[in-house]
Amino acid sequence: MMSKSIKEIIFSTCKNILGSKIRNDIKNQLHVLDRDESGMLAYLARQQNLQFLSYLIIDRDRESYQNLPRPLLINQLSEAQKKYIEIGNDVICRVNAFCLSSLQQINPDLIGLIDPYDEFTYKGSHKAPKKIFTEIINEIDLKETFNDHPGLTIIKRSLRAISNINSQQFQASLRDSIKTIMKNIHTSGIKNVPEDISRFPLSARRDSPEFHIANLLFGLVALKTSLFVIDQMIFSAFNIDKLPVLDNDNVFSIKHNGHNALGEYLITESQPTGSELFASPGDIIFVDLVREDHTINGPFLIENKKMSLGSEYGEKIQFDMRKLDSTLNPFFGLVKYMD
Repeated sequence: MMSKSIKEIIFSTCKNILGSKIRNDIKNQLHVLDRDESGMLAYLARQQNLQFLSYLIIDRDRESYQNLPRPLLINQLSEAQKKYIEIGNDVICRVNAFCLSSLQQINPDLIGLIDPYDEFTYKGSHKAPKKIFTEIINEIDLKETFNDHPGLTIIKRSLRAISNINSQQFQASLRDSIKTIMKNIHTSGIKNVPEDISRFPLSARRDSPEFHIANLLFGLVALKTSLFVIDQMIFSAFNIDKLPVLDNDNVFSIKHNGHNALGEYLITESQPTGSELFASPGDIIFVDLVREDHTINGPFLIENKKMSLGSEYGEKIQFDMRKLDSTLNPFFGLVKYMD
């Protein structure tokens, strides 16, 4: 019997969330915040792409926003809002811990480089009841499947050739390099590969320290990005009834559909007809397009969104998206590129 993929397990988890009792309480509190036009908390939280954690950190630091040159009003979370948002955040933190558990045996110092929440400190007073996890998450399947992530495979291979991995200086260098790689990917545009990535396999011998470090970095990026997508999908399951969809009914143009060393990308133009109007960079969107010569089907990560007025179709949206593979990694080409 073939084991399930990370994508299959997370989709199943999201389906379980939709049927859970706690979900309506969490969703209702988020929607109250969305409708609060007197404050900026919900808007700012969506921009940060830290799921529930965004709301909690902004609420905690709300006074600092009033001291800005252009002060922003952040209304304090009610006790009910804080309770249910903290429960949602605890669910995501526990999922991250399940996924990263195998690194405890390999090299626990790497966990902080991969965990999307590692650089943010928040201690809440509300935890998700244990029965919630038994209702929505198959912990064993999640741990075992994430342990087979190809990013983890190349990390293991690289660690055998790197001796100073646990030094604080090297850890700091890795953290800075991951941020630089991610920044360069996003600033290069969805169709392009940053030069510092494209030259690695060509400029370094496979037995060189440079190659092993590059291998390690790309493996860390692959795991970190998969975790971000998992977190975003779980947050979406608590917040919306289904993922926004791009299909033949709203997409009138496929501007680009290609691939490069990072993975596969898609750029579409569509006329907004539903929830895709509110989708933002960092969100997951489902694509189901049938054309004469090919079909595009599956979840994509939105990297950029542009809204404009078109003479023929009225308001139109351009989405720049990256396809998610079976590990929910939009940069799956990095792992194959270094293999």
